[in-house]
Amino acid sequence: MQGILPALPAADFESLAPVDAVIVDLPVVSNATPAALRQLRAATKALVVIVVYGFASRHVLARLDAANVIALAAPTDPAQLARICQLGLAIDATPPTAFSQLLMHTAAPRRYTDGFLHQLSQLPSKVECGCPNHLADLLTKLNAFERYSLECESTNIKDTAMHTLMYSASGHCREFLEEVLRRLMVHEGLAEPAADAPGD
Repeated sequence: MQGILPALPAADFESLAPVDAVIVDLPVVSNATPAALRQLRAATKALVVIVVYGFASRHVLARLDAANVIALAAPTDPAQLARICQLGLAIDATPPTAFSQLLMHTAAPRRYTDGFLHQLSQLPSKVECGCPNHLADLLTKLNAFERYSLECESTNIKDTAMHTLMYSASGHCREFLEEVLRRLMVHEGLAEPAADAPGD
């Protein structure tokens, strides 16, 4: 069904069959959009509602977030949209938590390469407990699991949603630990690595 929100009559929503996810493409998100999307969600029983928008005010975006509607600025990557839908289906249809909201967003790209982490794991540490070395080892293993989850996601159709969840969660864990490592390197006076391709 195609139409323009929120001008599309709410009565038309009642003719829609239940679906798992709804993706709405809007050039402009208006003040009336959140109410229209609530009606659309109720009519379709969708677990995931995504709005891809061109322009929107912060106030309206905050209202969409409060309504558990995922708003993404255009243009978007179809693979990212598919991953978000899969994540939404893997997470319980309960009121959103900070954890579930975090998983709906893509983790930042890797900061450190495998080669740099290996070098760091071998360096003498100013910290007696050797935390920089342990953290580098942990990140190396986490990076491997993140890649493994992505490969499983691509080949195991039955468990795609769960593997997507694991891929997103491991990516965010990696992002947090990379920030901890960055601060630890500053503390120890270690230089950031030169920019190169993660995984080298």
